[in-house]
Amino acid sequence: MCLMLLAGCSTHKVLTKTEMVKMLPPATLLQACPLPLWIGRTNQDLAVYILELQSIIKQCDNDKALLREWRDSQ
Repeated sequence: MCLMLLAGCSTHKVLTKTEMVKMLPPATLLQACPLPLWIGRTNQDLAVYILELQSIIKQCDNDKALLREWRDSQ
């Protein structure tokens, strides 16, 4: 008990330095989604192009989900 009372009389000061570290998401999650070039002429070509676009949109949605997971893990 006596030591606790004397602790307030100490001249030893502790300095704490706070350092900010900027965290960024992985670069792979920030890349642009590539758009396939439209070179078709038929309705079948258009259908294939639409499927390619849907696949790209799903991949971009997956990237955004990974970004949210990364944000939540910080």
